[in-house]
Amino acid sequence: MSSNNDEKMNISFDWDNTISMSYMDEESEQPKFIHQGYNQEFVDKMLNYIKEGHDVWIVTSRVRDLEDEFPQERITYHLRTLGIINYFPPERIIYTNRELKAPTLLYLDIDLHHDDDVEEIIACKEAGIPCIRALEVHVDSKEVAKGIISDSLGKILLLKRTDGERKWDLPGGHVKEIEIERGYQGIIDGYEREVAEETGLLVPNEQEIYRFDNYWNDKHTLIITFFTHFPTEQPPVDLKIQEKIENSEAVWVTKENLPAYLGHCTEVCQKAVEYWLKMDDYLLTEAAYLATQNKKWSKMKRRLVGMGKNKHTGGGKGYERPSFKKSKTAPSDFAVLEEEKEEKKSLKVKINKKKSLKSMLDGVFSKHGIGIEDLYSNDWDTKVEKHYTRLWSFICDQKTLMLEPIHLNIKEKQLFYSKSDKKHLFLGPTWQMYLISPKKDENGCVMVYCPYTFAQGQVFLVPKDLIVKIGYN
Repeated sequence: MSSNNDEKMNISFDWDNTISMSYMDEESEQPKFIHQGYNQEFVDKMLNYIKEGHDVWIVTSRVRDLEDEFPQERITYHLRTLGIINYFPPERIIYTNRELKAPTLLYLDIDLHHDDDVEEIIACKEAGIPCIRALEVHVDSKEVAKGIISDSLGKILLLKRTDGERKWDLPGGHVKEIEIERGYQGIIDGYEREVAEETGLLVPNEQEIYRFDNYWNDKHTLIITFFTHFPTEQPPVDLKIQEKIENSEAVWVTKENLPAYLGHCTEVCQKAVEYWLKMDDYLLTEAAYLATQNKKWSKMKRRLVGMGKNKHTGGGKGYERPSFKKSKTAPSDFAVLEEEKEEKKSLKVKINKKKSLKSMLDGVFSKHGIGIEDLYSNDWDTKVEKHYTRLWSFICDQKTLMLEPIHLNIKEKQLFYSKSDKKHLFLGPTWQMYLISPKKDENGCVMVYCPYTFAQGQVFLVPKDLIVKIGYN
């Protein structure tokens, strides 16, 4: 949409990764942000709109009150750093408190929005709000994330390309350089973004299964292949979501029918699918299930500081969006637009030398997803029940059957490779563990799950001859 001085428009910009590029350090136990700089192209665009006389807003999914915990991550702090704080009085900075922005954008009569989050972009499309994708201005890396996406019946998704010989390919594409800077989580984010941009699907899980080098037109790329399992049958694909129509058709293919397609697939697709076909189905579905759990915990960790919310529904049957019908009244909590004159109340945690079990578990609840309404409830039994129901889900397979409990035949702590964290971590001889699958890999290792205190746990590779089965006592 082009700007016209004769037509005054309402224009909005998301903040995180649209104007200010930053991410949360997944390795840090405490919430820690790493700032990567500013998207200067969009900062300039914002200022040009203001100079042309348009009404410009910042609309963010952050929780305003939680910004005070991170002074150097406040939007106002960065606006001062950029020297543009005078352009944005408090009423021009809108906080949606982790909710999708589309209803608020409709209330503000926004003519054009700018955002990096594909889920927000899809919601804007459904609401009829034109939206510009903020990450498109960033440079592609040489790493390409592709997905073997399976539905509940075991069919996989193939897309027909519009270039060259119009071959079938897997969903996915180039990860951005700025995403690569964020480590492994950035690669996952790039995979999710590319799949959503091509298909409109919001992937519920991803498990890396294969990496290989690819050479095409004298250019080298690293192909990173993920496996994603949808719990629904043939979740609907929306090819109209593409800005440039790179794919013209989408098809869900059974394993039996794959040979008919592989003869007219890209080399990357053929190599990745042939590798996947050799893998164990049970191992893949269990790994996908655990990946779902780990993803929930990772998103939950980011929610501790209110800088986002796992809004993914995964698409497919039963996939619903909130109503985007314009309300006659302002959205709930719209009062956050105005500066609070009264002093903000802050919660202070007193640390005593002798903590009771109850007080320690209260801290665990607050860190791992128990709702605010539960935290301030006096119903201790309800808190305990909710917490352990959540923990129980981590030691069950997809049929909610408990995984087989095991111990390791070792005399002291030893380092084993964690597939969850991509590094070696300690396991002890008496630690609680569960066998995910008895199938050995090429190194004679099997996958085991360790709850690892009150966190989401870890998936380890352990030599099968070290496993001692202890039974369901």
